[in-house]
Amino acid sequence: MELPEQSNSTPVIMTIPPTAYLLEDRLERALAASDTDWRTVDSLAGELGVSAAATREAIRRMGSKVRRPARTKKSEEDWYRLSSRGLTWQERLRILLAFASRTS
Repeated sequence: MELPEQSNSTPVIMTIPPTAYLLEDRLERALAASDTDWRTVDSLAGELGVSAAATREAIRRMGSKVRRPARTKKSEEDWYRLSSRGLTWQERLRILLAFASRTS
């Protein structure tokens, strides 16, 4: 039985793009490490080096782990935060004012 010839060529190193699972992991870490209350899709995509579309898809797959602001304004439609970080003081104030306006 003959063995196949071995090549003395240099090995090729392949770069494999992050899988969806890894992107979600990286996205979760970026949101957790953020110094700001909210992150936009564009800022997350830039930090992670992926497209905005891939970032939006990863956010969608993360489900209830991430959320948008309570009582979202038009300018905040692309803002996200980890659900585990709870409500911001601005959100609490919005909810309180909305409740107060209904009861008066």
